[in-house]
Amino acid sequence: LSGHSTRVGAVQDMIASGIELPAILQAGRWKSTSMVNRYGERLLARRGGAAQLARLQRRRRQRRRRQKPTRRSGPEWGIW
Repeated sequence: LSGHSTRVGAVQDMIASGIELPAILQAGRWKSTSMVNRYGERLLARRGGAAQLARLQRRRRQRRRRQKPTRRSGPEWGIW
């Protein structure tokens, strides 16, 4: 633990709660986003475009697995 542990934890809690960046900057009395980005690096990465795309694709795969396969018949499927 260090003297900055509470600042780090506060930033991470605010990011996880969806608080916007200007409010976080004001709460921590920062003038630039560099420390907020450093403290919340992992949480901010979860909000990024690549992470959002991965979650969407995962949900689509799960939905497809839950759908029941339809029974098909006919000459186009080789069943006479």
